[in-house]
Amino acid sequence: MEHTYFRLLHLLAGHPAGSLMVIFLAAFLEALAVIGTFIPGSTAIFVAGALVGTGALSLEWVLACTIARQLRAALPAWS
Repeated sequence: MEHTYFRLLHLLAGHPAGSLMVIFLAAFLEALAVIGTFIPGSTAIFVAGALVGTGALSLEWVLACTIARQLRAALPAWS
């Protein structure tokens, strides 16, 4: 399993824009009832933290994706 994480980190580190999109989509879709069962948000957060730690992603962009996810989770409460 550790080897899979390293391969994923190297793949995503080479494509920062794609990495942000993957992290955003995983965090965004995790809030949905059915899809959230199959998409582990903790893995997306782990990968995002590892990429920020290696300098492949900007902390500001990862925080922006995280805030967008929180807003998505709050939307049903407002309706």
